[in-house]
Amino acid sequence: MTVMPPVLATLETTRHSIDWPGGVLVSTDCVYPDMSKVMVLVSGTREVMVDDNGGAVETLTQHLRQTRDWARFLASHAKRYGLVAKGRTIGLEKPVPLDRLSSAIVYVANASKEAADEGLRTLKVERSRKFKDTFNSFIRETYSKNERTHDYSVAGASNKLHHFSVLLHRSGEEKVLVDPITQDPNGLNGRVVAHLDVQNAPNASFIHRVYYDDEAEDWQASNLALARMAGQVIAFSRAQAQVLPH
Repeated sequence: MTVMPPVLATLETTRHSIDWPGGVLVSTDCVYPDMSKVMVLVSGTREVMVDDNGGAVETLTQHLRQTRDWARFLASHAKRYGLVAKGRTIGLEKPVPLDRLSSAIVYVANASKEAADEGLRTLKVERSRKFKDTFNSFIRETYSKNERTHDYSVAGASNKLHHFSVLLHRSGEEKVLVDPITQDPNGLNGRVVAHLDVQNAPNASFIHRVYYDDEAEDWQASNLALARMAGQVIAFSRAQAQVLPH
């Protein structure tokens, strides 16, 4: 489902939006526990669908929270606003007229924020972090403390504050935003959105890299294609060959 001019015209008068496959991502006034803005996905023509693009789940997985059934966890927050939980997203059950777009955005954003707030308080911390731990060890062993900044934050074009695993800075003024990625749908989508938003910011000057574990799992071509939207994609088995020059 694509977004047509009447929808874009409505959004342009009130909110910042960025192009995204199947629609546009729209910045809202709600914030997640890490103070990043809630962004919702809007798609449609004269009737529109709105969902949180998995933002609540992406935020929770970034903070290492996990549950066996995300739809069940999200359902109570969705129901409170007359919404539904589908997989890892909160959104409308069916399209609504264009004149209800603004209220739909507010409902979805609030439900997503509240789900993330509760999840951070109540869900258990993920225990399996093998690839992230391996990646972080590689960064620490390869780059000195003066060449790396962990948990780096920077605002994107939407003014949302995004958090990246590490900022590398070696030769001259070159600065590289780096993340490890997995095939978890929401985690991957969230990383791509973050890198794209920063790329679209005024005076953007970062190089963008994402590393994937090519030895532990076979990556789907579609996931690698999506990852390339974030920046240079590097198989972890070749990480040493891609070290930044001094």
